[in-house]
Amino acid sequence: MRSTLQHHVVSSGIILVLVLSACAQAPTPTTAPNQSATSPAAQPSGPKGTIKIAWGAEPPMLATTKFQSGGSTAMAELALTFNSALSYIDINGLPHPQLARELPTLQNGRWVVNPDGSMVTTYLLRENAKWHDGAPLTAQDFLFAYRVYIDPDVPVSRREPESLMTSVEAKDDYTLVLNWRVPYYNAAALWYQSLDPLPRHLLEEKYRADKPNFVFGAEWTTDYVGSGPFRLERWDPGQGVLARAFNDWVLGPPKAAALDIRFITDSNTITANLLAGEIDMSGLPWFGPTQADGVRDQWVGAGRGWIFGSESRMQHADFQFRDVPGAQPALADLRVRQALMHGLDREAVAEVANLGFGGSVADVFLLRTDPVFPDVDRAIIKYPYNPTRGLALLGESGWRRSSVDAPLTDAAGRTFPLEIWGTSSGIQDATIMANNWKSALGIDSSVVSIPPTRAADNEYRASFTGVSTTNHRIVPENFVWNSKNLPLAQNRWSGQNRGSFIDSEMDGLLDAQLSARSPDEWRRTTVALHKRFTETVGTVSQYYPVDIVAARNGVKRQFMEHLGVGNRGLTCTLSGGIVAATEDRTQTHLSYQDLLKTGPGTIAGRYLRSFWQPIYRAADLVAGRAKPIRIMSDDLTLYRGQVTGDRGQEPRPHPSPLPEGEGTGRPHLLAFRCAHRGTQLSTGWVEGEDLRCFYGSASSSQPSRSRFAAASGFAVTRCASIWD
Repeated sequence: MRSTLQHHVVSSGIILVLVLSACAQAPTPTTAPNQSATSPAAQPSGPKGTIKIAWGAEPPMLATTKFQSGGSTAMAELALTFNSALSYIDINGLPHPQLARELPTLQNGRWVVNPDGSMVTTYLLRENAKWHDGAPLTAQDFLFAYRVYIDPDVPVSRREPESLMTSVEAKDDYTLVLNWRVPYYNAAALWYQSLDPLPRHLLEEKYRADKPNFVFGAEWTTDYVGSGPFRLERWDPGQGVLARAFNDWVLGPPKAAALDIRFITDSNTITANLLAGEIDMSGLPWFGPTQADGVRDQWVGAGRGWIFGSESRMQHADFQFRDVPGAQPALADLRVRQALMHGLDREAVAEVANLGFGGSVADVFLLRTDPVFPDVDRAIIKYPYNPTRGLALLGESGWRRSSVDAPLTDAAGRTFPLEIWGTSSGIQDATIMANNWKSALGIDSSVVSIPPTRAADNEYRASFTGVSTTNHRIVPENFVWNSKNLPLAQNRWSGQNRGSFIDSEMDGLLDAQLSARSPDEWRRTTVALHKRFTETVGTVSQYYPVDIVAARNGVKRQFMEHLGVGNRGLTCTLSGGIVAATEDRTQTHLSYQDLLKTGPGTIAGRYLRSFWQPIYRAADLVAGRAKPIRIMSDDLTLYRGQVTGDRGQEPRPHPSPLPEGEGTGRPHLLAFRCAHRGTQLSTGWVEGEDLRCFYGSASSSQPSRSRFAAASGFAVTRCASIWD
């Protein structure tokens, strides 16, 4: 059952350590740190070079995000650099032992399922596992962690799967026994955020003496001791972190000798540093589609680096169901929530947010690549953009709009005020939502920008009055719309169900999903859960944000080329022909995959872009018309100018060969989007030899004296041709 269910364990984006670490199937002997510097021959493949990484926010701690309620999607990327788990997940979603030397299975007898549904899983730990201070990592560290995670006096944001266990036993230092009161789908392959070990020798005394403040202090920041592939050397508050390779890591030393992680809060500054060569790569999710779109030609087109996009999260906007001051009571009406769904053009929101790098409308909290997605997609209720239907539903609930431009009012003539809250990263979404609802439904909507200083204030974030935008990494344990994730004073408002939505049926379905005993049971409960999710409309499910990493060519892993949309996070990878970072940041290996991929920035792609490439038959290209076209994974815009005498008239096909001179219907190739407003150029119109977008900006390609058309700025690296 384990191997069948493991595909549900997914992660956010490209985990930082995955980009920089190489793991071995089994631990290999390494020299001591002081020997590696003086005896390179003794360790020819040891860590080399320093990778400079931009991180968009200073993390509250370097430990597991089980103690963090805000920024978990992003902070998980950083936490995995400094921490290890019982297992990791490969690019196919399959589990492999990490701190465990072997995973429990029914066949080896270390996974026992009892008739009453309770279970026992026994993990045998690797005896070479160590903390960064050199202390051995043993079963006692897991036992201590279990006590911490289930203790109500310790502020823990998420207590699953530990709350599903009845006890944890350390049979000896390297035998860990977990007793489960109910079935749990991932009990035999626990990974990050699932019973993460804690250093008992460093933290037990503080736990006994000061539980409320246990997760605060230098032990979690400047003096942090973890167990991952990199250890903390220095933390400069407000500036960055320097991490060194941990040569005694349980799976062998990582590839890079050091990580220079810099806290750069402004995305434009990250872009400038990347182009100037001050940093080698951006960290997730701080380098967004806007930045990637702005540097595509300078970075990828010029062969300086690469951009990789994937999906791992769902952007959503929670409704407020608690009785907070100023709350909009009409949101308690299901018809009102359904109307708001119909009044939001989610496709337009996704297009603006992702700028064509990926992503689409998300109806449920499930990745499109999940094997169960087709069954879920057939069962759920969908809410396409339909203002007419939205107004009808509002009318049923007592709200009317007297004319197309009038505000929405109730029987007493009162308007429908609705605040949409968003952080600096979500303010664009909040603004689009407010404008949609105002124009389509007459809602008196307004935007509230959450100050950066209060973005981590849990109580404040849970006090929004109407709707609040946010996103979550798509894993089953992150399905927050349940009673266990309520933000309460006793958990320091850390629950991620910020709108306090509760539905008993959905609570039961979520429990059933997480305790599935077979693949069929998992599929059945997953379909039922998401069907109920769309019936209740406890949140505005919006779209899948695209996660983007930009990096210099020398900082690259072959497996990134394979992941595509909906990638699964890993904690390390093994594959032949790894393109790794070295001291001079050059490529050290080449695999056949490097010759098959032709996208921007790839080895084959850069080579092919040095030559003219046929892309379209000239006779089929209509004068005065534009069309999108995709060439070697590049999205571009192809159009033919108007023919002299045709201006203002219906365009007609121009015969080939083409005459020379201005206004003769010459073919042109441009970037996919307008550089001014980011609009898709193929939706614009042709004026003479120029292509004008909907906002009025004109673009044109460089003059050409042949039938060949090259996009502006492509020079030698991006060429194309039109043939007869």
